[in-house]
Amino acid sequence: CRNPDRLLKPGMYVNVNFTKKASDAVFIPAKSLLQYNDQSYVFLAIGKDKYLRRYVETGITDKDQVQILSGLQAGDNIISEGAFYLLNAK
Repeated sequence: CRNPDRLLKPGMYVNVNFTKKASDAVFIPAKSLLQYNDQSYVFLAIGKDKYLRRYVETGITDKDQVQILSGLQAGDNIISEGAFYLLNAK
C-alpha cells in the first residue's frame, strides 16, 4: 500500500471497501456519464461531427471511473468532456 504522505500509521483503524476489477471490464471516466430519468447514457462518436446517444448500465464506481456492464464495448469512442453540450446540438 502506498503511503507517500505518511497519513496511515501503524495501529490506526480504517474503513475499507474492496472492489474487484475484472481485467476485461470496461471503465469510462465518470464525467462522460450523463443521466436522464434515472437512466445513464454516453455520447458515442460515430463519425466526423456525428454522435449517438447510447444508454448504458453501470456497475461499480472506482475513484473517477465507472464500470460499464452493458451498452458499450472496449474500443468504443465516447465523448469524455463536454458531452452535455451535445444535448441541444442540432
